[in-house]
Amino acid sequence: MVVIPSPSTKCLEGQLTCKPKIDDCAIYLRWKHCGSVRPFDTLTEPMSEPTDSSISPLDSANPRALEAYATVEARYREDVRTHLQEVAARDPIFRHLMESTPEEVQKEQQARATALLEGALRRGEWEPYLADLRMQGAIYAQMGIPTASWYQILSEFRAHLTMKLAREPGITVERVCTALEGMNWVADLGMSQIIEAYLSTKEASIRAEQERQRQIFAGAPDAIITFDQSGAVTGANPEAERTFGWSVADALGRPWHELLFPDDISGAMAEVVNDNSSTGIMCSGLNTQGRRFDQLIFPLELTVVALPRGDHREYCAFIRDLSGQTKAQSDQRLLASIVQASTDAIVSVDRLGTVLSWNPGAENMYGHASEEALGADFWTLVGTGSHRPTWLVEPTDQRREIEMVHRRRDGSRVDVSVALAPLCAADGHTIGTALIARDIGERIQAAKALAEKTQQLERSNRELQDFVYAASHDLRAPLRAVDHLSSFLAEDLEQVATGDSLEHLALLRRRVQHMSKMITDLLEYSRIGHRQQAREHVDCNTLVADILNAIEIPSTFTYVVKTRLPVLHTQRAPLQQVFANVLENALKHHDRQDGRVEVSAQQLSDQLYEFTISDDGPGIVPRHRERAFRMFQTLGGKEKPHSSGIGLAMVKKTIESAGGTVELRESPAGGVEFVFTWPTVPG
Repeated sequence: MVVIPSPSTKCLEGQLTCKPKIDDCAIYLRWKHCGSVRPFDTLTEPMSEPTDSSISPLDSANPRALEAYATVEARYREDVRTHLQEVAARDPIFRHLMESTPEEVQKEQQARATALLEGALRRGEWEPYLADLRMQGAIYAQMGIPTASWYQILSEFRAHLTMKLAREPGITVERVCTALEGMNWVADLGMSQIIEAYLSTKEASIRAEQERQRQIFAGAPDAIITFDQSGAVTGANPEAERTFGWSVADALGRPWHELLFPDDISGAMAEVVNDNSSTGIMCSGLNTQGRRFDQLIFPLELTVVALPRGDHREYCAFIRDLSGQTKAQSDQRLLASIVQASTDAIVSVDRLGTVLSWNPGAENMYGHASEEALGADFWTLVGTGSHRPTWLVEPTDQRREIEMVHRRRDGSRVDVSVALAPLCAADGHTIGTALIARDIGERIQAAKALAEKTQQLERSNRELQDFVYAASHDLRAPLRAVDHLSSFLAEDLEQVATGDSLEHLALLRRRVQHMSKMITDLLEYSRIGHRQQAREHVDCNTLVADILNAIEIPSTFTYVVKTRLPVLHTQRAPLQQVFANVLENALKHHDRQDGRVEVSAQQLSDQLYEFTISDDGPGIVPRHRERAFRMFQTLGGKEKPHSSGIGLAMVKKTIESAGGTVELRESPAGGVEFVFTWPTVPG
């Protein structure tokens, strides 16, 4: 038995750096139990099974030879062990094994190996002995110990023990041959078990490595294409199919340069591997253009490697699609130019608040040059107190905007609105904060000025309303008195006054009534837009019908609703006032008793409707239509007690206060077409 230290678990934990590989020596191993011969250069193929599984290597054992060998092995055990250790020490791998294995472990291994061998030779307990040898073979394979080293040890073992037997005094030739037969049988059996486990482990390792390489090949982010010396494609990974748009089946056998590149550069790309018998990198990182299956041209980066394959060469092309990278670079350049051109301060800081970037906008706002700011503490540069803000101390992944006060280099303060966003690494991990600071000093001043103006306007409106109310109350009181006095005077003079005098008194009363209506309408006009009412669902069909029922309409006069009117969610009173005023005006200002008024509506959007009220009356001259909406304007030329000249002005203000528009047009019948829009709130 070969007695050298067995590889221990400690050795397998990194004391040897040999990687498993196929031995390059062409040693044929003889398998006594199956009679097969197997060269080492065919280890990539599964090992053939024995032709007769019923044959056991123990069936050929010679008990007398084993007994003779057991006696010799026990007699010369220590001498052989010492000699083999000297031989093993000359081999770098075995020397490392012995040096890295503690002496007590070596003694324990030797004692165990001796016990197993004696159990097999003297008591026929072969399975524990063979199992231990198979374990050693598997460990040797994992450590990459070459078979040449084993055979060197085995040869020295046989030669040394043979010499010991040959020199033993009084031993017969028959005894020597019997002992040697036992020695060779045990040695061959042991080596067969070791090599069987070795090869099985190697094959498993090779299969695992091939599967790993297959997965790497299939999962590579770049397109990988292989082709032979003639340029014919021999394989491609899934990324190549995605990049170029064809299937591997379509690509196999086609010239690689014609398949991958546009016609104008195909020939030049073929020359990359032509007339070159060397192996290794043919080209690396070559930026050129590729052609997809749909003829689309795109930028790519090409690396070609020549690999030896027997007496031929095989090529592997690694292709990276740069179209997305080009766009990303373009986007980065665009973003960088925006950052540089921005008048806002754009700054990035790490999780400790250290400035990582500082654009020209930040230089202008804070007065610190980029060279001064980079690497400095942000809050030390611009902070207005010792208390650091929470977002600077504990960056989060929340986007938000806050208003605060910063400090310039000269000590002055600036009001800023700061937009905050997490600064993330490529893996999405938050590494700091990006911020955009905008000077809002002018906005704050404008807001303060606007607030003051609003207060002044509200105060003026209140004063105006108070004035209008007081004026209307104070004016209506004497007007009522004049009206009453003129009425009394008319009654007193009814029997003695002439017709002209009575007509003058009647005219006086009409003027007083006209003045009273003007005052009432003026007060109503001042209140438009100041009275907020609850919104409700208003059916315009019912609203118009109620208004027409309240108007004294001659039997010969016609009102027609041409289309179904909508139901609006709005304030009822203002809309009712608009319809009532316009519908009454169409009757009051018509020049015939058989006039016709048409009402229609159409939807302009989800929240806006347009209403049209058209008549066939005398109409309004185009140059006077805008005047119709002015206060105290009457276009008829005849003063009427029921007309104050404020009605259409009130209508216009009511519509515009609700968010609509109004205009006058000429109707198809030659009269006036009153068109206005009215918003509705969803709900």
